[in-house]
Amino acid sequence: MRIVSYILAVVIGVAAIILGFVTKSWVVAGLGLGFLAMSIYRIIVGGQASTQGQSPHSILAVFDMPIWPDGVISIVIIAVGAGLMLLIFKLIGWV
Repeated sequence: MRIVSYILAVVIGVAAIILGFVTKSWVVAGLGLGFLAMSIYRIIVGGQASTQGQSPHSILAVFDMPIWPDGVISIVIIAVGAGLMLLIFKLIGWV
């Protein structure tokens, strides 16, 4: 189930990027890019995912990480993704 949760996190990030470009919303696209990058980072560093739910076969999982330094690093990655997408949208001329 952990692999399914990781795949779901990547799909959500990609979907947010696509939605941001379709709606011309740099905020949505930027948060999607940041979420995608953070998800990939957590997968690479071996972040643990724990299932949340009443069933041990629950699909939804969240990253289990301490607030320092992993939580702060994740927030910075999301902020950088949003800033990068703002720059891309300005270069395109949508902002």
